Amino acid sequence: MQQYLIMLDNKIDRYTILGQLTSISGLERKFFRGIFGTATISFDWKTSMEDMKELSKLYPDRVITLQYLGDKISKNYREYYLNGMVQIVPARISFDEFDYDLMIEINERINNH
Repeated sequence: MQQYLIMLDNKIDRYTILGQLTSISGLERKFFRGIFGTATISFDWKTSMEDMKELSKLYPDRVITLQYLGDKISKNYREYYLNGMVQIVPARISFDEFDYDLMIEINERINNH
């Protein structure tokens, strides 16, 4: 089962979106509680892309982000919606290069506590 997180700008009312998303998707309102902000919810939302495209048409000048959190890195990605269009961006993992000075600094802080 996939986990979902919707990210909105502050100019879109979350409760209005919740009602609209419930209406568009045909899913019960309870499925979308907690989907905004930092909480994620898990359920099987087979029509998420179609639903989000329709939702974004109601806010044609706002980008709405749907983030998928899967059990594998290949299942982690974001979809950006704008006026019925979608851009899919897979997650990437990156690592900083080794930094000896930073390692010394961190270890000194740890050892001094």
